[in-house]
Amino acid sequence: MKSLIHKKKLNTNENSKDGINKKVLGNLVTNINDFISYQLGRNYKLVKLNRNQYRELSENIKQNLSKNNSLINIEKISNEKDLSKLIEGFSVGLFLKYFETNNNGLSLNEFLEKEHQKYFEISKNSFLNDTKIEFYRESFFKIIKRIVQEKRSEVLAYLSTIPSEEITNINQFIVSFNIKSKILEKNYTLISPALINKYIEIHEDLNKLFEKQIRIAYGILKILNKETNKNDSNNFKDTERIDTYTMYKYLKSNTDFKNLVEPFTTLKFNAEKHIKYRKKPSKKEIVFDANDDKNKIEEKDRTMSYIDFLQNTKEIFAVLYILRFRDGIRLVEIQKINEYIKNFK
Repeated sequence: MKSLIHKKKLNTNENSKDGINKKVLGNLVTNINDFISYQLGRNYKLVKLNRNQYRELSENIKQNLSKNNSLINIEKISNEKDLSKLIEGFSVGLFLKYFETNNNGLSLNEFLEKEHQKYFEISKNSFLNDTKIEFYRESFFKIIKRIVQEKRSEVLAYLSTIPSEEITNINQFIVSFNIKSKILEKNYTLISPALINKYIEIHEDLNKLFEKQIRIAYGILKILNKETNKNDSNNFKDTERIDTYTMYKYLKSNTDFKNLVEPFTTLKFNAEKHIKYRKKPSKKEIVFDANDDKNKIEEKDRTMSYIDFLQNTKEIFAVLYILRFRDGIRLVEIQKINEYIKNFK
């Protein structure tokens, strides 16, 4: 990774009480800010150090520049290689402390372990093990890595336009749904009408949540495809004028997004938001009544067996379980930072 170090003159006559030249220290802090900003993660730029941080940095500089118990004059660091190495060392240390302060006391390794558990470690007894969650997760992180590599700032800007009340509503919905979803953990040898009714309720809730998430995904794909402008989906509110079915079809144009919307088969024949369910108890089937007359899909193509319907509900949950774009971007960025720090010598 190439260092982005500013070539600044290190000569000045103004010394602090700590024995460190103030202007030189200021130059170092500026360079450290730039290093953290561009090389250790743009979300973690130390724009301004407070008095205690300056004092700590000054002490670190004195300790690291000590030789034979005598302070080496900092102005003697005249070549860019030595300055770069010095800045890298201080930057890594400051970043790690700053990260812990801003992540509820979690160290970088603890944070990554927690996030890894969230995305990759599922309990042995979880019904998610019986879904295609690994397939969905692989597609999701392909998208995230592409975002970080190509359109990070644009996507984050787009995500920032989601109203806070919308985010609150989504979070509250997820919390309330997680309580209902306990039923998905159980295996049933007998599928009763009462059980189907409960699954229908969960299926409806999942599709409502997906309607919110599909708007987020739609805007992101438009950005990745470079199809946005000031009148298009650079703002989350711009997606409100687009119906769910249109966004669903657009997402299917991309392989990885197509994989993520795969379980939402009902959208193939429901251009409107609300899905209508019709039970056939004698045949143990669910029919999704089409509300888009233009499609005229045959009933047999809109029918699921009870067993397939239960599995489809679980598959939808598996997609929504990992579909967290902001968290995914943050995780991938911090993984890259961690790899850099591991390789730092």
